[in-house]
Amino acid sequence: MEKFTPIAFSERLSKDRKTLHSYVHVLGKKLFSIDSILDKTLLYTNRIKKEGKWSAEVWLCDYDGENTKTLKGLFSYCTHPILLSSKELLFVSYELGIPKIFSYNIQTKIKKPFLSLKGSQVLPALSKDKKFLSFVSDAAGRPDLFLYSLKKREIHQLFTKAGSTQASSSFSPDGKNIAFVSDQEGSPKIYSLALPKTKRFFLPEILLLTKKNRSSSSPSWSLDGKKLIYSAKTGKIRQIWMYDFVTKSETQITFEKKHMENPKWTSDNRHIICNSDTENFAEIYLINVYNKSLRKISKGVGFKKFPTLTSTRVQL
Repeated sequence: MEKFTPIAFSERLSKDRKTLHSYVHVLGKKLFSIDSILDKTLLYTNRIKKEGKWSAEVWLCDYDGENTKTLKGLFSYCTHPILLSSKELLFVSYELGIPKIFSYNIQTKIKKPFLSLKGSQVLPALSKDKKFLSFVSDAAGRPDLFLYSLKKREIHQLFTKAGSTQASSSFSPDGKNIAFVSDQEGSPKIYSLALPKTKRFFLPEILLLTKKNRSSSSPSWSLDGKKLIYSAKTGKIRQIWMYDFVTKSETQITFEKKHMENPKWTSDNRHIICNSDTENFAEIYLINVYNKSLRKISKGVGFKKFPTLTSTRVQL
């Protein structure tokens, strides 16, 4: 029988919450082989107007919205934060005028441009094994999909097509395929392609996934590889949808009166994290995939967007 050591509380609520979350996380993993979200950190950006000017900084908190903190040393308009390692994260910054992907060392609080590539760099996505980074850049003249090997430090143009714009992407859990947004047939839809095995790779064969809605964005591949969530214009409002790779069906997940955007799967494959968006506010929600219940977890003022639950807890 598995034995667990006693846990001691410090009588400091913020510290004891983390201790209890970590304990329950380990308990669930050992007894039920479930990678719960209790021990994860939520990254997001918060857009606030200060002294008449808009700024958007990277914030983090516990999975349930408690213990909010902002990262120091960024001081710029930031979007799309993702955790690269326990000590480093990536985000898009506009401080150089055009958007560029930056890295930020959590311990030293040093930030710097991450890629030596001309043009804009937006919408970064990291493969599960953290070997590849996909992003969109206009370095070749139009917004195309690029692939960066973190080990070899090589950048390749992954997909381009004349007259079209490519957008957000997501890797399959086995790292063999990538889902991405393209408007090559008119309106933005989600396609998939197999990642190249050689450097020479131009106009690969792609597969159209989403067909129900005329405007789809922000795909996120489930960790079991069976489903893809995304945001799609449903009538006049964007809602969260799910594509099933087995049945080839598309199912609506949210039915809100406000836009629901930027969905991401969580590590337990049972929840979705996303943000709402209206003219006056944007909030972060946690969605139970099975009963489709929503829980608002963000707190405070500002437009809170681009949420992602990290693979591990971030320590500041």
